[in-house]
Amino acid sequence: MSTPLRCPHCGAEIDFVAWRETASCASCGERVRFEAAAAAGAAAAAGDAHVPPQLAPARTLFGKPLRFTAAWAAVFLIWAGAAGGLAAVRLDMGHLTALSQRERAAIVEVQKAELERDVTNGEALAMVLARFGAVFGTAPQWYVQDRPWEDKVYVTWELGADLRLGWTVAYDGAVAPGAETELLLKQVVRAGEPQSGPALPPGL
Repeated sequence: MSTPLRCPHCGAEIDFVAWRETASCASCGERVRFEAAAAAGAAAAAGDAHVPPQLAPARTLFGKPLRFTAAWAAVFLIWAGAAGGLAAVRLDMGHLTALSQRERAAIVEVQKAELERDVTNGEALAMVLARFGAVFGTAPQWYVQDRPWEDKVYVTWELGADLRLGWTVAYDGAVAPGAETELLLKQVVRAGEPQSGPALPPGL
């Protein structure tokens, strides 16, 4: 044939013998009428700018074309937010191992604050460790969290996984123990020297 046949859908050249068997374009799979293929071929031969160029097949996922849509934008934002949140948590946890000057000062304020009868929190904690250290079998740990939006620093003293004592230290230096913390420390102080075979206070 003098004028090649072309697909009016994708612009690919159509082999007449192949078209005669399937009546469709071998490139895009669309059904093509002979008249439309001949017209597209004639237009291409004449240099008609309206003939669509042959395009590379679009990438698909589960048979659907991959296009950037509002739904994909929402998914991207959700994943970005989750990644940012995890990074912030990781940085905050890392911050606990490298205490700031204010956080270190808060621990000192807790230790030197008076509990009762000229006994400081630090002395009371030493009594707790002497009495219950063998029970838990671990060294005590300090955890600190600075909350500038509250003008407070939260301080936690932890012995093992079950004994946690907590205080808040205001930016002006005022130390406030938690209710259970104050009760436990006062009980230990009033109990005096460590005794053999101690039992934990009820509820701890």
